[in-house]
Amino acid sequence: CRTLELDARPFQDVEGGIYERRELIEDFTIPLVDGDEFVLSDEWSGCDTYVFIPHNHAYSSREFWWSADNLQQMLRHSPPNVHYFFTVFSDSDRDISRHAEPMAERISETLASMSDEDSAWWGSRLHVVGEPAYSARGPIGMLSRGIGAEGFGIDRFQRIRGMGSSA
Repeated sequence: CRTLELDARPFQDVEGGIYERRELIEDFTIPLVDGDEFVLSDEWSGCDTYVFIPHNHAYSSREFWWSADNLQQMLRHSPPNVHYFFTVFSDSDRDISRHAEPMAERISETLASMSDEDSAWWGSRLHVVGEPAYSARGPIGMLSRGIGAEGFGIDRFQRIRGMGSSA
């Protein structure tokens, strides 16, 4: 927060939710491909944003943002206060091994090509979700099947933001 000259925002504990743009998002826990879990309230800084990029989010090419070259480009131009979540937008566990696990490998390769400082920074901010988004419980599943079908974000005010076409 200090580096970016931002005021930290406290996490707001809300129950349930209205899964629409600009509404507060409730706390959630999602499993990651590496076996860990991400809990929003545990990771909340009040300065970060959280962007969920589905494997099929692309205009002309599937998995556009999931390619190694485009991942590197995205990180070069990204603000430092972002967490990226790569989600498989389907309801099939089979798609985790087809899409998520290879993405985790591409992230590892990308991190290995960076300086130690950049690798450490982005290594804690790049997350591959370990369950199909459509079958996830809570806000991730609801948003994936609704306004977040093209991806979505959570801003530092804990509000849901939709993404449009990446064309």
